[in-house]
Amino acid sequence: MSSRVKRRYRSPQRTEQTSATRREIGEAARRLFSAQGYGRTTIEAVASAADVSIATVYLLFRSKLGLLSALIADAAEDPALDVRQVLAETDPEAQLAIGAHLIRQLHERTTVISGILRSGQGNDPKLEALWDQWQARHLAAVSQVARHLAAAGVLRRDLDEARAADVLYTLAGSETYRQLVLERGWLSNQFEEWLSDSIRRLLLSES
Repeated sequence: MSSRVKRRYRSPQRTEQTSATRREIGEAARRLFSAQGYGRTTIEAVASAADVSIATVYLLFRSKLGLLSALIADAAEDPALDVRQVLAETDPEAQLAIGAHLIRQLHERTTVISGILRSGQGNDPKLEALWDQWQARHLAAVSQVARHLAAAGVLRRDLDEARAADVLYTLAGSETYRQLVLERGWLSNQFEEWLSDSIRRLLLSES
């Protein structure tokens, strides 16, 4: 006698509703993290701001750290910010322009997140671990660009791939954005133009 295995039915409508709820909770958490800080934000406050039950927040994210991790993943995995847009371009000048625009968009979206992770240095091992992962992702992305430029033979003669990656890592990093935009008051578009110009002058050969 053969036994039938029951297949779990997944309703597309329910899946979309769950995704919408996750987005609403995530945006509520982002607003609260920005307004009152990560430490002072509670799951109860996030649930209230998102107009959902506390149980729903715990079910979808498990903890406040889970909420923060989800915000990081959403930004890191967003196709609109994918470094492959840079690699798909063949003209080095256009590559830098596209890359600078993506970096600007990323920092505009994640300034609150990077600030939270930075604040955990030296006093919160879990936030430190997320910061290390965040920086590792940044290094991996800029290393792809440096490798691509090196393979195309457009780097300055005194630069190798590793040094080019270090330059990109620093110029395009969240610390540089924070210093120029948040501390010195630059507009985001000014940062984007400076970033594109600086990378071109520091990395590309003149010929």
